[in-house]
Amino acid sequence: MRSSCTIRSAVPEDAASIAGLADELDQVHRVAHPELFRARQPEREHGWFLATLQDAATAVLVAERKEGERAVVGFLRVRDTETPSRGALAARRFGLIDELFVAVSSRREGIADDLLEAAEAWAVSRGLEALEVTVWDFNQPAQQLYDRWGFANLRRYLRKAL
Repeated sequence: MRSSCTIRSAVPEDAASIAGLADELDQVHRVAHPELFRARQPEREHGWFLATLQDAATAVLVAERKEGERAVVGFLRVRDTETPSRGALAARRFGLIDELFVAVSSRREGIADDLLEAAEAWAVSRGLEALEVTVWDFNQPAQQLYDRWGFANLRRYLRKAL
């Protein structure tokens, strides 16, 4: 543990806190790519979050402040993912990190590192061969975090607007 937070599995009562953090995350993406990202729809998201918690192949981890008023200040969602062999590609089973976000007010405290450490332990406990993540090109801080953790660039996904 690098931070002063407790890392634990999310529970239904965390829905509002995670939704607030996810809104912050989405706003960053909307500013960078308004043509691709829309505002969250809370009524849809709440149901989706509860369903995600019931999914045995997915872990939602939260970073919660220990001192004072307990507050969720970060979260990570990782999914046990299998891809079949197809053409030249071999079948694989890995952990796919779909979201990782720490509140702006709580950054530079090691919270993202603690969340990644917990995700890695979860993946190892399931016998997964790797962790993978997609990072938007504009998100240099996230790229630096994953570089520090030993993630390697496997491919580039390009887009050309018409």
